[in-house]
Amino acid sequence: LSFPVTMGVLYLGRYRNYFADEFRFFTGHTHQLQAELTFGSGAGPLTVSLGYEGIREQLRDPQAGDDPSTDYRAWAHGPWLHVRSHVQKRLTLDLWGLALMRRFDALPAAGIRREDQYLTADLSLTVEVRHWLDLFVGGVATYNASTDESFRYIKPMAYLGATFSFSAW
Repeated sequence: LSFPVTMGVLYLGRYRNYFADEFRFFTGHTHQLQAELTFGSGAGPLTVSLGYEGIREQLRDPQAGDDPSTDYRAWAHGPWLHVRSHVQKRLTLDLWGLALMRRFDALPAAGIRREDQYLTADLSLTVEVRHWLDLFVGGVATYNASTDESFRYIKPMAYLGATFSFSAW
């Protein structure tokens, strides 16, 4: 009996540039580093991935006249879990879970630095209709606890869609 184990590291760097005034605070760099350990293979009946990630949301420096509560520069880190089960030949069930602790750079006039505890779980079902067409349906529940009351929320969301694949060879 063989049960493959793989390790991986991923770095993502992004830059966003918003021109609209209501989104200008989100302009800037975001850097994300993930490490993961995966048990099982994509072709197997069950794959379990455990990981940890760190995020630096550098964004733009505050400018004169900015409200400190709109300074979204922050550090975040936390673990995640992904379980994928091939329920049947064409049916796949995925469960994602993520927990992040985010600490913001800005120290508002009140003297309480904003910190968020972000938890999310995503459950989806994918049906392979053809080798080039998948249909999926799922739901996400997100909970954000924050030292800033205006950023405390629970957000459920459902989705459905299709993916198309094409290969030239």
